[in-house]
Amino acid sequence: MRTGSSVFLVDGGHSVSFAQLLADVDRVAAGLAARGIGPGDRIAIALDNRIEWVQTLFAAARLGAIMVTLNVRYRESELLFMLGDSGASMLISEARSGDFAFPALHDSLRDRLPDLETIVYVEAPEGAGLLGILPFNHVGGVTCTLLAMLLGGGQVILVRAFSPSVAMGLAREHRITGLTGVPMMMKLMLAELAPGETLPVRLAISGGSNVEPALFRALTAAAPEARLFNLYGLSESSGAAVMSGTDDDEQTLLTTLGLALDGVEARVVDADGVPVAAGVDGELQLRGASIADGYWDRPEEHPAVVPDDAGRQDSQSRTATAGSRRSLSRGAVGRPHTAAAGERIPLG
Repeated sequence: MRTGSSVFLVDGGHSVSFAQLLADVDRVAAGLAARGIGPGDRIAIALDNRIEWVQTLFAAARLGAIMVTLNVRYRESELLFMLGDSGASMLISEARSGDFAFPALHDSLRDRLPDLETIVYVEAPEGAGLLGILPFNHVGGVTCTLLAMLLGGGQVILVRAFSPSVAMGLAREHRITGLTGVPMMMKLMLAELAPGETLPVRLAISGGSNVEPALFRALTAAAPEARLFNLYGLSESSGAAVMSGTDDDEQTLLTTLGLALDGVEARVVDADGVPVAAGVDGELQLRGASIADGYWDRPEEHPAVVPDDAGRQDSQSRTATAGSRRSLSRGAVGRPHTAAAGERIPLG
């Protein structure tokens, strides 16, 4: 790997280089294959943000298997649905989460999950935590933190579960230069700062909605050298789809999410699917190769119409959310057009 011995993951006192991760992935993939995992098989994973999660992700990809990511807070009803619906044949799980022990719960579910053949428990000393903040079972945690830093040759500080005080402690200890998260998580972290304390953050990405004025002021005061970006995406778009431009000023950051990313087309339409004029509220539609083909085993629920986010666009095709509707499609939406990076996408 081009980054070789450089550290990629830090989990408490344990560090893993890019080269070591590659070797670990080969080892885990061999172990999974020995247990019968192959192309198309589903592996469910219910781990906190830890090195084993990352190893399993890339090992599954190496084998052509499918990762089913679960929240460690899921209990009987959620596990029954997601394990049963996905047909997972293997579950890799924390043995414990706080005072809760998982083996007894899983034993009580086994007779209702005929596809589940193997359960692997992971036990290890507590790690430190993730500074990207978002959990890996969240699409933003995988794409905007883990994969982005892998491709960029950066370093990820892992934390098992989000805690504002722990996250800020790690930010100080490792002198982080990048921070990603949703606005509320950032607010909670910044509240941990001492009066007048600053951070060496150079890049801050706020996901989900455009940054509010109070958070903007708090971030710029805490990290005066930081460049702030808004980011919008969803599971069905494989993460980020719209992001602030590198030259966006304060007013633009406060009022818009940004521009569609390379390979994504965005537009806003009315109830009849007709593109609306700049500044008019409507349904936000996305199109591109990153949009999901559909939902698992539910061809009738193809994401041609997924109620969620409403929005509007300005005269430069910058997007702002304005409610709760969105539409996604891999097919024709309006005239054929694929946006290049930073391009102002025309309406209609």
